[in-house]
Amino acid sequence: MKLLIILYLTATSAFAQTDFLNKAEANRVNNYMDSICPDTYCGGDINFYPQGIVCEGSVCTADFRAFEYSENTFNITNTKEAIGTKKTLKNTQIEYIDLEIEEDRPMVSFRCIMPNLTDVDMSISKKEQLIYDLIVWECIRDFETTTL
Repeated sequence: MKLLIILYLTATSAFAQTDFLNKAEANRVNNYMDSICPDTYCGGDINFYPQGIVCEGSVCTADFRAFEYSENTFNITNTKEAIGTKKTLKNTQIEYIDLEIEEDRPMVSFRCIMPNLTDVDMSISKKEQLIYDLIVWECIRDFETTTL
């Protein structure tokens, strides 16, 4: 009997979700971010392309590539100074990873790091909204302030 209880507890804990978003949920949220307001998050001078969301435990990271929507949008001096830096915001962190020039247009890679996401039992629609709010109102806002 003890063996059955141990096997049951081992099996149920092995299948318990420990990451804020499992892989399928992360793909869904990434698609949501890509389609909710395509490219510019409902307006603006920058096209944002989500490159994927990954969660390990209570920390999720979302990688982005950003291109100018129209020419000469980025302040190149400010953008170059930001590359390689990481900034702590209210509920997130933003890491400026790389600046490349493609077809005479700058492309910036950055990462939005969202720690302390602990309610794994939250509905997927609430998770989508939380991730959206963190990315748009913190990381994207800082990105625009830093690079424009």
